[in-house]
Formats: sequence, C-alpha cells, structure tokens
Amino acid sequence: MSTAKGSDDRTALDIRNLRYFVPSYQQPFIEAVATQRVAAIRKKWRLFSKQTSAFTSSSATE
Repeated sequence: MSTAKGSDDRTALDIRNLRYFVPSYQQPFIEAVATQRVAAIRKKWRLFSKQTSAFTSSSATE
C-alpha cells in the first residue's frame, strides 16, 4: 500500500508542476504553430503560383 501512496504523491506533484510548466511553454508553442502555418501557406501559394503561371503561359501561346 505504501507504493500506491507514493505514486499518488508523485502524481499530485506532477500535476502541480504542470501548472507552472504549461504557461511557460505556451508562447513558444503558439509561435511554433504559427510558423508552421505560415510555412504551409507559403508552400500552397508557391504551388498555386506555378500552376497559374503554367496555365497562363500555355493559354497565351494558343
């Protein structure tokens, strides 16, 4: 039974630590997600631009 009590104490300590851990990493996490979104948008824009330029150049030659 003593190991279960020790486990409960560690779990409670982990939960308490998370209250401080999460806010301290919230801003870097938000920035990382924003960076990934910007990269995805740029990638899609490049693909769109290539397709559009290929379409306009092929229709211009006809």
